[in-house]
Amino acid sequence: MTLPDTPEAMRAHIEREGVAASPFTSFLGLEVVRCWQGTCELALTVRPDLTQSHGTLHSGVLSSLADIVCGFAAVSQCGAVVTANVTTHMLGPARVGDRVYANATVKRAGKRQVVVTADFHASNGAEERLIVTASATLVRIG
Repeated sequence: MTLPDTPEAMRAHIEREGVAASPFTSFLGLEVVRCWQGTCELALTVRPDLTQSHGTLHSGVLSSLADIVCGFAAVSQCGAVVTANVTTHMLGPARVGDRVYANATVKRAGKRQVVVTADFHASNGAEERLIVTASATLVRIG
């Protein structure tokens, strides 16, 4: 697979092939802020239908977001990958109306495996706080 050769083309590729092509990522309402050469930033606004019984963003959404953003970062550098493992550490809540920004960076891209880390921040307009750290191992398939 030939990777897109500009940041704009890569962002469009990720939006088309990663977000729009998947009913789940479309449901989440993910926005591709940037995705280029081993880094990716996604954003989402916390909605009531994404929360758990305490009114904060469900950890399943956060774990899924870790998988997605780490995968997109890997794709932007290495091409097609599948997830082998994701580890997610929840550090704090995100509430309805907060904007969650997920930033991932490829740390090592080997012949078969790609290691990516991510940090998520939640912002309510007045403050920004670290809410998740994550790491993922992905396997090249292309």
